[in-house]
Amino acid sequence: MVSWPIVVLILAVIVFFVFRPNIARVIDRIRHVDKKSISFYSPNLEKAVKPQLERIIAKVSCGDYKQLKRRVSHTLDLFKGTKILWISSDPKRSQYEKDALTKDFGANLEVVKSTDEAAKKAIEYNLVVSEVLNDDVTKIFQSKWTIAYVVDDVWGKEKPPYIFGYTNRVDALFHYIIDILERDKI
Repeated sequence: MVSWPIVVLILAVIVFFVFRPNIARVIDRIRHVDKKSISFYSPNLEKAVKPQLERIIAKVSCGDYKQLKRRVSHTLDLFKGTKILWISSDPKRSQYEKDALTKDFGANLEVVKSTDEAAKKAIEYNLVVSEVLNDDVTKIFQSKWTIAYVVDDVWGKEKPPYIFGYTNRVDALFHYIIDILERDKI
């Protein structure tokens, strides 16, 4: 007769080998575990925030980054399957932010270069992130959640109407996205 500890051990080994890729991916992303929380790790989010940790303008403090990681870890399920349209004249710009959304958080993201392209496709998406800021953006997206993510320093200029969020900070961009996703899921 086989004892129950041997059966449990055999089942644990089978489960480990069957789910090993998923277990490794989850363990790799967990940075810190304590009694109250598990700290989530996103390599692309860290790459996106790192340059702003060292800047003077649009600076992201370590505390701001910790708050963002905590909020993302609590709302990660909201990103799964979310469809985001990203308008950028330079598709290589903000690559870490895009990678964090797609590779780390599971969102579906499409990048278009012009507001004309975006206008044709916008109805299919949950929200729009625009690095292009002109009158077309505000006219087209009056009925869509739109975030203006302006990499350049444009402070002092008038903020366009109908824009949900207007920022040049990476942490604020992700907070705005989470705000929109929370509102949509209610």
